[in-house]
Amino acid sequence: MPSVVGAAELEQMVLEHDAFVLDCDGVLWHGLELLPNVKETLDELRRRGKHIRFVSNNSTKSRAQYVEKCASLGLESKIEEMVPASYAAAEYIKRHHPEVKKALVIGAEGLAAEIRHVAGIKTVNAQSLLVDGDHALHTQAAGRALALDMDVGAVVVGWDSTLTYSHVALATMMLLEIPGCVFVATNLDAGIIAGETDQGVRRLMPGNGAAVAAIQTATGMAPVVTGKPSAFLVELLEEQGLDMSRTVVVGDRLDTDIALGIRGNATSLCVLSGVTSPELVDAETTNKPTHVAENFGAIGQSLTATK
Repeated sequence: MPSVVGAAELEQMVLEHDAFVLDCDGVLWHGLELLPNVKETLDELRRRGKHIRFVSNNSTKSRAQYVEKCASLGLESKIEEMVPASYAAAEYIKRHHPEVKKALVIGAEGLAAEIRHVAGIKTVNAQSLLVDGDHALHTQAAGRALALDMDVGAVVVGWDSTLTYSHVALATMMLLEIPGCVFVATNLDAGIIAGETDQGVRRLMPGNGAAVAAIQTATGMAPVVTGKPSAFLVELLEEQGLDMSRTVVVGDRLDTDIALGIRGNATSLCVLSGVTSPELVDAETTNKPTHVAENFGAIGQSLTATK
């Protein structure tokens, strides 16, 4: 069992740092449910002048949609504080591939909206390119007959609950046949939390990493990953004025949140309110967090207790 950090240590952590980079699902909320003491903790961190960034690998929402989500849960936020995987992917294309004028987006509208707004390019999805819908590429004959949109310069893959074989096939064809087509993945998260079953089992479902792996296997091409724990995301946060050496990265995933903290030389706090259990923390050898807490709200409770 990992040692859970105490109130005095949490207070000292707050005193010694200027910024908090926060994962969202599993840290601040579960789906539509705000986790305990989250609002009070955020309010107290703001009162103490701490900079806040909401950094989620969930690419289904745009920054504006995350602001709306926070508001619906009673949380204060500004669009400048939002750094979701959708935004990071759009910034990467804008900065590193200005030659791209159109992108195939496998993912939600929130991802496509950020790419259009930030990168200033057109987006298309598989449904718009496959005249017979999702069943268009279920035969080899259909694959041979399909005329590709050769103006597409990037394939961007984010989490998509409607993913089909045709999506994977179309992405594969474009990456292999369109010269210079760029393969971008918002993240490689293996799973997402479905919640707790009636039997008390914490259930996981496939994350974006599963879709990316299918395309990578078919093409033999590795994607550029722009979300956590990428070096590009660290660069983006630093450009926004964060000194990572005086920043706490709070998250529930060792391979994304804690790995981001390690990559950025930040302090990391793993909370046990999401996908990571105490047993997983104990077994981890690469992405060991600086601290472990039961939940994010423990920070606020420690500050209240020591007033």
